[in-house]
Amino acid sequence: RATNVLSIEISGLAREALNGRYLRQEVQVQGCVTYWHEHKDSFLYWQRSKHQWAICDIANEPQVLQGQELGWVICTSQGPWMQFVDGKQGSWEYVEPYIVATTAGLRCPALELSGFSLSELNAVYIRKADVKVHQECTFWTASLKHFIYWHAPFKLWAI
Repeated sequence: RATNVLSIEISGLAREALNGRYLRQEVQVQGCVTYWHEHKDSFLYWQRSKHQWAICDIANEPQVLQGQELGWVICTSQGPWMQFVDGKQGSWEYVEPYIVATTAGLRCPALELSGFSLSELNAVYIRKADVKVHQECTFWTASLKHFIYWHAPFKLWAI
């Protein structure tokens, strides 16, 4: 349950306001750490009884702190992500968001990625400050087969 993760960046969700960087906070829900959106309008928390992560908007914080398990996006411990999509009837659909987690406690700063269909991309990527692309450091898998770099023209990180 992500005890050494400092921040989680999520993109690719239908509900645009839920995309962005979530920072680890001291606020606990059901005894677990929470991650709050950088704009403080949503948060990511562990739903203990369902063994899944959920993203909830700030309007529902009181109910969540009282034990209700609410959320617009969920990720089970087995990995599939689902999001609630508004519409006439509203429904849950699978989604494959882009996720970058920044971790602590390693000798080199690292990122651990998961949730990709191509399983070999689900790995820890170690920062290599001396190998730069577009004047930014890169992150490499231990096998050196895959790396993450800053794609300056599109202003995004890419593998």
